[in-house]
Amino acid sequence: MDFRKVVIIPKKSKYEFDKSRLGLNEEELIEFYKKQGIRVERIKESHDKQEANLNKLKEIFHESRFIERDDFTKEIALEADLIISFGGDNHFTYLSHFIKNRPILGINSDSQRSEGAMTSARAEELKEVYEKLESGKYEIEEWPRLSVEVNGQIVDTLAVSELFLGEGSRKEMSRNILEFKGVKEQQKGAGMIVSTGVGSTGWYLSATRYLEGDFEAFSRTENLAKFVMSEPYKGRTADYSLITGEIKPGEELIVHSINDSNGVISFDSWKDYPFKEGSIAKIGLGESLKVVSFN
Repeated sequence: MDFRKVVIIPKKSKYEFDKSRLGLNEEELIEFYKKQGIRVERIKESHDKQEANLNKLKEIFHESRFIERDDFTKEIALEADLIISFGGDNHFTYLSHFIKNRPILGINSDSQRSEGAMTSARAEELKEVYEKLESGKYEIEEWPRLSVEVNGQIVDTLAVSELFLGEGSRKEMSRNILEFKGVKEQQKGAGMIVSTGVGSTGWYLSATRYLEGDFEAFSRTENLAKFVMSEPYKGRTADYSLITGEIKPGEELIVHSINDSNGVISFDSWKDYPFKEGSIAKIGLGESLKVVSFN
């Protein structure tokens, strides 16, 4: 691995993000938190820890290898030998949308407060991480992603976790017509969720809790996707034959939008693509995300 071609994108702490988002200085931000009843010390403690860990990372990699998140592009990703996501799961998911055919390594910048389910290492292990990368003691996992075609055009975004198809506002009734394995039916509910193994511990698992049967999370490297209708109208599984299903390689789930308000396809809850009434989406397994693992 050429360490001169490693790109590192650190996330901003909540403290940094809120200062920028609200346009406040440090004193004003602390006062804002207090008025909201937010525990300032927890947020500041996490910020200080993430900043200290970032400084340690900068002692290992040259400062020229670091890029601000807002400056990261698909072109930069293509030129890199490795992309390092320094943050948590949401940061990792966001960065994955820019990456094709390049490996990514997730390092949890604050393991005490971040789940880090998608990360392969903790900031406390930076020295060991560098040594393993240098000596080639790592594996590349293939995490399936979801590809979408809308009205004959491929959407230039891949979902590593899940897709949501339905009305953008949850108060609106989502209406779709599904086609899968020769079955076609109209559905009404809170929308359709299509999940990879990465996303199966989250929204998908929550959405299947009302169903009979044994619905569990599945491996993030398993080459399939699963879909489920969320909060179906009348709430009886017997009303629909396509309330859940598995999409295997070479198969497509076809969804016709009859959403009459603001239909969307949401990629990992980061990017929304218009899914207006009359639109047709074809969903299948797309190019996998290459993820560095030390297992």
